[in-house]
Amino acid sequence: MPRILGLLALSLLAFTALADSAQLEVNTAIWNPQNYYPLEVGLAIVNRGPDTARNNVLTIEVPPGLEVVKVSATKGECDLTQRPVRCAILDVEYPGLYFPALYMSVHFRGPFADATYAVNFRVESETPDPDPSNNAKAVSFSTKLEADLGVLVHRSPNSERIDPGQVTEFWAFVANGVRNNKPTTNVRVEYTATNGVIEKIEGFPQHPFDATCTIDGSKASCTIPLVPFDDAVDMKVLVRASNDRLAGATTLSMHASGGDVPERDTTNDSAEHSTPVYKWIAVTTTTDSGPGSLREAIEYANANCSPGPCRIVFEIPAPVPAEGWFTITPLTELPAITAQRVSVEGARQTAFTGDTNPRGPEIAIDGHIAHRGLKMLAGCEAAVEGLALGNFDEDQGLWFGGGANCPDGYRPDHRLVEKNHIGIDPTGTTPWPNRRGIRADGGYGTIANNVIAHNLFSGIWMWSSPFVAIRRNRIEDNGASGIFIGPQTTRAIISENTIANHREMGVAVARGKSRAEIRGNRMANNGGLGIDWGLDGISRVDAGDVDTSNAPVLLSAIYDSGHNQTIVTMSIKSVKLGDYGNVAYIDFYRNATPDGDGEQPYTWTYGQVDTEGTISVAVPGDLRGKWINATWTRVTDWEYYAPAVTSELSNAIFMSP
Repeated sequence: MPRILGLLALSLLAFTALADSAQLEVNTAIWNPQNYYPLEVGLAIVNRGPDTARNNVLTIEVPPGLEVVKVSATKGECDLTQRPVRCAILDVEYPGLYFPALYMSVHFRGPFADATYAVNFRVESETPDPDPSNNAKAVSFSTKLEADLGVLVHRSPNSERIDPGQVTEFWAFVANGVRNNKPTTNVRVEYTATNGVIEKIEGFPQHPFDATCTIDGSKASCTIPLVPFDDAVDMKVLVRASNDRLAGATTLSMHASGGDVPERDTTNDSAEHSTPVYKWIAVTTTTDSGPGSLREAIEYANANCSPGPCRIVFEIPAPVPAEGWFTITPLTELPAITAQRVSVEGARQTAFTGDTNPRGPEIAIDGHIAHRGLKMLAGCEAAVEGLALGNFDEDQGLWFGGGANCPDGYRPDHRLVEKNHIGIDPTGTTPWPNRRGIRADGGYGTIANNVIAHNLFSGIWMWSSPFVAIRRNRIEDNGASGIFIGPQTTRAIISENTIANHREMGVAVARGKSRAEIRGNRMANNGGLGIDWGLDGISRVDAGDVDTSNAPVLLSAIYDSGHNQTIVTMSIKSVKLGDYGNVAYIDFYRNATPDGDGEQPYTWTYGQVDTEGTISVAVPGDLRGKWINATWTRVTDWEYYAPAVTSELSNAIFMSP
């Protein structure tokens, strides 16, 4: 009998030793310490083992006034309808010491009141837990009935800069960062315009606009019935700039206040933004100096147009001289324009006194006494438009440079030389020669729609430039080349110009690292080549010349009457394959003589030249009776308007009628 009792005792001990055991632990953290909605508590339930904790239940004791609106868990389900909230989280494995087996987050919504709450979390398991003291954890947090308004205002992308008297559009936003999801009602927004008047306040089409606004000149106020939590009310505020020509900017200030709850943080309740307004600096006299003179306007711009922007405009009162334009004759060299953002605009004179010179500008600057030309060296943005510049015999009519040292970058569309007569009188008929026409050395921008003629040396000259586009100009009868591109010019695009009757080349490109795309120009009667790389006449095929592409050699041209096209066979030699293969433009020109420079652009084709050697290209139309030649433009990369390198012109071949 004693032996049987002993065996039974050993059996009970063995059963007890084999029973499952788990050690659960609840860790909590308030994940939203600012207590904005939703209030959120994170949980990590750890099983320190040694066995799996099975059929676990998490109980959340929620005090009155709080509501559990969401529970996110890696596993399990919660019943949010009962109190306390119960979550069946099934089994919690024992993967290793201190390794959480379950993550949860619990979202609460509180009342709209000032209060402090405590929430208790407890986990229970069917598996015995020898130490239940760490199975529960309490957290507390406070809710506060308050608002957190925030405002933002900036100008519309369509109102980057305006003239005096024009309308600028501001975009204004009022946001609500209120705690506990309490909407803020009856918010008051006040606007003040400086150097302008408020004309209209409206909403955006995609956002309902529910506000009552009153406008009184430069001030306005709006009452917004409701600013939802974590959202914004958007408004467009249209402000007409004052007519003050020297104001420089129109500013909109805004401030939000009110609401039906206290404001938590007032530091973000105010904001303002400005739209630059061009300062108009008027030239009102042809005299060399003094009030209203061009010299005084330049001096004012240099002192007051950084950052700018400023416009030097010509508004010389009638009567207009008999020749139809006003002439300014500087007695000494004019100051260089060195401010950041300046334009010199002769076209304003046309608007002021009428188009009294239909053949050209109404403002001329005659340099026969000053000898040295106008220097536009504005650092960021520059324009010279609607002037006749001539008789500057010691240097160029216009030096258009600068731009590299702008403190906040520069905009190519605001660097422009356009609609000027340079080296020729305002009628475009009488030579007013400068030593050179335009010096674009160091410049960045566009030279377009000018007449550049009768200058003693090159029409356009540059030794170094990061980028220049020369388009749609009439460049004729200059004493050297029409356009000279120096070796330190990084990129140049020369297109749609007339380049004719020069003593030397049409376009001269110094041998070096320049990249010049020369396409679609009318080139005729130049003493040298229409396009000359290296200033050495027809370039030979040179495998060491990695910066140019050699001219194609036209071998034959046959008219295909069935398809109304001309089949041109040519030989192409590439001295350097492009990074994108031999992607190329081939431009064809018609000429009256065998030595034509490329008199009339005819057509072009684009494609992949897969190999060096002989290729055939189909050209639309009938070219019989014409001398034809061509260029080959190799694409080198796709940056900066797809810069490329254009070859010299090919030989010309004649297609018999």
